[in-house]
Amino acid sequence: MLTIQNVNQDLFGKIYNLFKHIPAANRRYIQEGLYEAAFEQALEEGGVERLYRDAGNFSKDGVFSGRAWDNGQDSHKNITNFQFQKSTASAGGEILYILYILAIARGQNVSDDLSSQKANSILTELLINNMNLFLKETEGIETSFSVKRKLESKLFQFVMCRCFSPSLVKAMQEKALKRLEFEEFASKGLLNLMENITALAGKAEFIPGWGKVANALLSPTELSACYPDDYMKMLEETGDLVLIREATQLKKSTDETKIVSSYHFLFLTYINKNKPYLLQSLLCSNSISNENLRSHLKLIRTYLHQTLKLRTRQDIYRLMMLLRRNNFKDHFLSHMERNAIKMHIYADSECK
Repeated sequence: MLTIQNVNQDLFGKIYNLFKHIPAANRRYIQEGLYEAAFEQALEEGGVERLYRDAGNFSKDGVFSGRAWDNGQDSHKNITNFQFQKSTASAGGEILYILYILAIARGQNVSDDLSSQKANSILTELLINNMNLFLKETEGIETSFSVKRKLESKLFQFVMCRCFSPSLVKAMQEKALKRLEFEEFASKGLLNLMENITALAGKAEFIPGWGKVANALLSPTELSACYPDDYMKMLEETGDLVLIREATQLKKSTDETKIVSSYHFLFLTYINKNKPYLLQSLLCSNSISNENLRSHLKLIRTYLHQTLKLRTRQDIYRLMMLLRRNNFKDHFLSHMERNAIKMHIYADSECK
């Protein structure tokens, strides 16, 4: 069966093949179509990877002829910032040029105008200038702007994972720590940035203070450090005393860093369903939060049931902070109203 993805893939391949074999003087007539096909393919799952396969040949095949990118050693000045808010054709051309630079940086092709070292430097500058892509969150109905924004992030991540640079990691760690200092908690966008840093460099600390953040994300507790791939299984096989210690370590990590890790999500998912009497160990830190949890347990468990299903870690942090307040229920309902959170109280069988 011919899928939409295959159609887009075939379209770029067909136009590119035609482009290479027609006289150079006629290529400008289908150049826009080539760029638009590249943009559409990049949107598809695995599309950027497929475009990258031929990236080393783009320049010699005349893909950039007559464009801003066809300007020798000065071409990189045109890509120090993403410009996907322009036409899809311009964005497609930009994608192809960035992938070409990446191919040079990785030694997959040789250019008379650009060394591998210089190409790597260009991409590092590009990535540093566009780190905010990880911090911007687009929600709701997809517009042409939000689609391009997601594609920018997708391309950023593709290049970043293939273009390791200590100066890039250092700049990203500095950006993340500075943002975390001023945020009430680690937002979705900030978590995205921090998790990409750890994916790129693990726990490597290029600036002071990053180690604590990396630990909070990757191994906030003894169990998560020892059994990262079997964490849920270990929770199911562990007794209450160890679970209480685990909850205490998760809570300490969040209090020190404002970060809710994926292990918080797994732990709360398990105990909210199977051992709700242990919720206090993670969610409460004083007599006020203990009383609030006891008085509104069904409401809180319902909220967790929905929040955990949506995997919204920032809402777990908000709940932990709200439980410490007097008049918890008023603050809690106000929070739900502000964030348009709608829920019904689940039957005991749904949230036992």
